Formats: sequence, structure tokens, C-alpha cells
Amino acid sequence: MDQADHVAKVAECAVNGERARGSGGVVLVNETSMAYVLVDEIESEELRESLRDGLSEDGTHFVYIVMEKDRQVHIWKLDRLNLVGS
Repeated sequence: MDQADHVAKVAECAVNGERARGSGGVVLVNETSMAYVLVDEIESEELRESLRDGLSEDGTHFVYIVMEKDRQVHIWKLDRLNLVGS
């Protein structure tokens, strides 16, 4: 899957997740799955707090993506304006 396809899938997951579950969530991606989860459903308290801070500051402008790989977590933001074309 190329980068454009991956971004499109993340965007679709975010849009569908927010429609179904409401705002206050992130797209959680690991090697085998992708899902929209609410921040309160994330196990790590430290990660939850970090995401809450980010979402409260600019969650209306960005979708947060949390990638888990090799027991490490990487957080990215995708501008919501990019979702319009997806």
C-alpha cells in the first residue's frame, strides 16, 4: 500500500469513527489493524494525558494518529482539511 492509500484509509477510519462514536478519539494503527478509539479507551495513562492535551489544543484542526510498532508509540497529526478530498 502506498502512502496516499494509507492516508486515505486513515482519513476514512477517522471520519467514520467520529460519525459513529463522536469526537475525542484517535486513529490507532498497529501492524495488523486500524481503528478509531476514544482516548479514554487507551490503556496507558501517560499516552491518554498526552493525547487529551493535544486534542484540547488543536483537535478541531487535526486528526491524531497513534501508531504502535515494536512496543513504541508514534503520534502524528493529519490536517482535517486533507480529509475533505479523501
